[in-house]
Amino acid sequence: MKPYREWLNNYYLEAIGSLGGSLVSDRIEDYYVDPIEVGYGGLVDWNRDFLGRDALKEKAANQKRRKVTLVWNDDDVAATIKASLFDREQAGRFMALPTLMYATFESDAVMKGGNVVGVSQWSAYSANAGHLISLALVNVDSAEPGTELTLLWGEPGTRRRTVDRHEMREIRVTVAPAPYFDKVIKTGKQ
Repeated sequence: MKPYREWLNNYYLEAIGSLGGSLVSDRIEDYYVDPIEVGYGGLVDWNRDFLGRDALKEKAANQKRRKVTLVWNDDDVAATIKASLFDREQAGRFMALPTLMYATFESDAVMKGGNVVGVSQWSAYSANAGHLISLALVNVDSAEPGTELTLLWGEPGTRRRTVDRHEMREIRVTVAPAPYFDKVIKTGKQ
């Protein structure tokens, strides 16, 4: 990756984008996603040869993570928002609604029993759902709809000036399918 990073200039998103959220890892691979786990396996033309085909086929045969929707607990979200506005001692990380993004690449740790089981990457309030929801990649054994997990909200030990002083918060989340809403295609036959 070093030659690639040296080749980049200040006009590439990879060079100027910020990484934020509660997932903290020294391994850059922990932030990567692959076409299989995000659900693009059906778009891959397995009948032709391409660079990385065997590795991708191996991932398809032994999938470790699955894309899901996380539905955030309303009470935990409300408590975090209240703490971000009014608690001077243990402030929560501010939630700028409807879209919570405060970094180019959002990566929040998804936990089960004190262990990281996934990463939440895109979060927003959905008026249709009536909840905060996010897309996440979670371990296959934690991806069943209805599974209760915890999302860590905040940015531990941040040195970024754009991030307010705050305490880490645990937000209960429930696994739901992705996509969250059924797709409606208008056919003219209503």
